[in-house]
Amino acid sequence: MEFETIKLCAECAELHGQPSTVTSEHLVMVGAGVFQGECREEHYECSTCGAAFARVLTGEAESRVWLAVNSIQH
Repeated sequence: MEFETIKLCAECAELHGQPSTVTSEHLVMVGAGVFQGECREEHYECSTCGAAFARVLTGEAESRVWLAVNSIQH
């Protein structure tokens, strides 16, 4: 089985690792992770490069960041 690696566009490469308080206009929200009624993370997709992101909203301050969660397209 072969996988194609996603090359992040410039906006996504810059966003990865940034605090979740930063907003992004280039991503489209596609879902959310809710636990016991609390939204813990939001899920986004980039229409330019196809990257999927998680915007972590809870936990320690260092953990509340934007994460590019797929580097392999399947």
